[in-house]
Amino acid sequence: MASPLEIIVLSAVFCAHAFAAETVIKDKQGMDCHVYTPDPIDPAKTYQLVVGVHGAGGKGNGAAGMKSWANRGDVIVIGPSFETKGERPYQNGDGIHAEKLIDLFETLKKTYKLYDQMFLYGFSGGSQFTHRFTMLNSKWVCGVSAHSGGSWATDGYGEIKAEAKKITFAISCGEK
Repeated sequence: MASPLEIIVLSAVFCAHAFAAETVIKDKQGMDCHVYTPDPIDPAKTYQLVVGVHGAGGKGNGAAGMKSWANRGDVIVIGPSFETKGERPYQNGDGIHAEKLIDLFETLKKTYKLYDQMFLYGFSGGSQFTHRFTMLNSKWVCGVSAHSGGSWATDGYGEIKAEAKKITFAISCGEK
């Protein structure tokens, strides 16, 4: 039998994980973008936008494993869906895909009080998008966590702009 203290602690843990709400909005391409918010939203509070970018062939549901961050109470997490086929795949981090992310950010700012820059997380194809998008659009980004990208902007895929040197990156790929 649990003690009163254990019941209180377990209740607090359960409640801490029950505060995120999910909604799905359509982006400018008609694709789903999953939005995870603290529930309730405090209109006086400014939230950090965290973007979880799926790998190739994936979709935005779960925000690449980042959706639980909304439970923290100080972030709003989105999981946009990107098309992985075509001449300019989303992994390049530019073109219509970059425009879509910026448009989603601007759209969400009309509903929520957000900081002026977003934090990007991606794995595999999502890693390629996040770091390449940041290299081209650093004014929109406060930090990047990019893992197992397979190829990097330094390999000749994309352009590295000097402004991106001011952004904090956490990068991993394999054992090295």
